[in-house]
Amino acid sequence: MPSLVTAINGTNPLPKGAATVLTAAWVGLGVVIVLYRRRQGAALGALMSFPCAMAALLLGLMLWRVSGSPDAVFGLKKTEQYLLDNLVMLIGGVFVGCDRRALRLFLVVTLVVVVAGSLLLVEQLVSGTALQQYGSGSGRFTISAQAGAISLGRSSADGAMIAIGVILIARRVWQRLAALAVMPLALLAMLAAGSRGPTVAFVAGLFVLMTLSATTGRAQKQLLLVGGVLVLAAFILPLVVPGSAISRALSAILGTAGGRSSNGRTELWTLALNAFASHVWLGIGTGGFAALNSEMYPHDLFLEIGAEVGLIGLIALTTMLAAMVASMRSAWRAAGSSDRLVLALLAALFTSTFLNALVSGQISDNAELWLWGGIAIGINASRPERERSPVSRRMRRWRQPRMAAGAQIGMRA
Repeated sequence: MPSLVTAINGTNPLPKGAATVLTAAWVGLGVVIVLYRRRQGAALGALMSFPCAMAALLLGLMLWRVSGSPDAVFGLKKTEQYLLDNLVMLIGGVFVGCDRRALRLFLVVTLVVVVAGSLLLVEQLVSGTALQQYGSGSGRFTISAQAGAISLGRSSADGAMIAIGVILIARRVWQRLAALAVMPLALLAMLAAGSRGPTVAFVAGLFVLMTLSATTGRAQKQLLLVGGVLVLAAFILPLVVPGSAISRALSAILGTAGGRSSNGRTELWTLALNAFASHVWLGIGTGGFAALNSEMYPHDLFLEIGAEVGLIGLIALTTMLAAMVASMRSAWRAAGSSDRLVLALLAALFTSTFLNALVSGQISDNAELWLWGGIAIGINASRPERERSPVSRRMRRWRQPRMAAGAQIGMRA
């Protein structure tokens, strides 16, 4: 939303960093209102879960290692961004996931914002005023200087994924038709961004979504409809999106020369690995990678944490993400067909964001990983306790025959 406001206004109307603070305050206000109404008690319990504890542990480690960083100023800024971006998204995701109606509303609002940005980009492309990041001929279009092509590609890919999810989940015809109409717009913005990572991640997430949703008979017809729209979009989008942007976005998938270029990522990854190898346990300090390279971070979430916070931080990150996946798996097992479609969409978004985190951005740029994981935690926590606990299920199976036997004795008496 801040990027869209900046694009419409022409310049950022807020001081630097104010959008992050306002977003955190907005999420916090929503949490306070929910708690005031004494709703979502399950969310409070979910915030004490293992993945949330690991996320908090990572914050503590980052704050502790600021003092040992060769760039303590940037390290403190990075820690603040992690708190205001990642942890706020985690907490907000938990509360949203605990309320099914809130989750669906959140997905719809997210899709509306993405479509608004896509329409703005279409207008700029048609009028010839679209901004090319990194200069003319780069093939990487964006809606404003403050909204980078990678960010646009990621958000547009999420919007396209959510549109497909709505087509599968919605029960009313007009809702599916609306999602079908806006899906090509999100795909257009994703391709116009010319970013390879978001495109590859979208394809991987789409595979997850179709694989999981295909297990429910309700979604099979809609999957054929989605496939037809994707084929139609493949013929229409090149009429609007410049060929240079499409070629670059698809280069990694098609295996062309541009797709084999790492844009310097290989050197950054090697540098981060060497830093981790020389400071295995505690890393070189939060933000310390900025002292090693002008890029300031290695564009890989795991290498970034390993190099700066060490093995302990890497373990906290890995176990947090694994526990989030376990929450999705647990919720999937107990869900009905309708809820499974929502979880399939969530798994696809989580997969896409995870792959993006391996090739671009710093930790705060990948806050959506905490968001989708938090929603999974909230969904799992909102189920009745008797459904979540394997022990309680075994107890019910054990007690049922005994209760039946007791009833028979009572009837005989």
